[in-house]
Amino acid sequence: MTRIITHNDDNCFKSFEAVIAGRHGILGQMFLSIWTPDPILFSAGTITIYWYGVCLALGAGAGLLVIVAIGRSYKFSRTFLTDLFVMLVVGGFIGGRIYHVLNEWGYYAAQPAEIFRVWNGGLAIHGAMLVGLLILVFTARRQRIDAWRLADVMVVGLAIGQAVGRWGNYFNQELFGGPTSLPWKILIDSAHRPPGFETTAYFHPTFLYESVGCLLIAAGLWLLHQATSRRTIPGWAHLWIQPGFIALTYFILYSILRIGMESLRIDQVPLIGGIRLPLISSVLIIIISVVIALFRRRQLHAKA
Repeated sequence: MTRIITHNDDNCFKSFEAVIAGRHGILGQMFLSIWTPDPILFSAGTITIYWYGVCLALGAGAGLLVIVAIGRSYKFSRTFLTDLFVMLVVGGFIGGRIYHVLNEWGYYAAQPAEIFRVWNGGLAIHGAMLVGLLILVFTARRQRIDAWRLADVMVVGLAIGQAVGRWGNYFNQELFGGPTSLPWKILIDSAHRPPGFETTAYFHPTFLYESVGCLLIAAGLWLLHQATSRRTIPGWAHLWIQPGFIALTYFILYSILRIGMESLRIDQVPLIGGIRLPLISSVLIIIISVVIALFRRRQLHAKA
């Protein structure tokens, strides 16, 4: 199922020796630079299970556990959060896929059957966020619940889900960065190397960077929730006690992380003025989130 890079018989031992006794040593090498994964976890007859789907499912499960745990502090029931989470996952999946297809319309217009082959990857987080926000606001209004506080609860699970789900990109050999010789470089099979990089074997594992970044964001937001529930936030940070500010913090931090990732990635995406569309979207999200935060702050001070 999983393949190890090999050379001819004369070079095989030398390659292994380089891993053991190289400049960084074996402890300094990552398995990412040695192995290329098989995207299929299991296949029997007409049944095929892809690692990409498994990673998404594990991410969703981990995210739900975190959401339910945090939701208890705000008196949200497990049933309500689970039902909402299912709607968000389904809606986010559809929104993310539509956004991706529109971004790559030239490819999908020529091969429409590929639109439905989601196991090959192709979900855009910005599309998932947009549809997810619409579902959350609609549900909150229908249930007469504070949408801001509900968003605060959901974003921690979202960050956890992203951290786990991003590993699906590793198994699909996609969304990696430019060439690198760093110890944690990722080996990309020749069949998945983009045009112009056919002779380059090692690239930045941007999926790993984003996974770690999302874990750090989730940890920070979790600590904010814990401090908020105990009212232990220092005076200078008292705004995070107010509904909505944890969610806005997520959108700002993740967008900053995404800008960094977009500066490394070399996959083809639509450009506006020579700038990658996801990067532009991330900048816009930061601006909108900051403006909303300032507006909310003004509202809260006016009520005080």
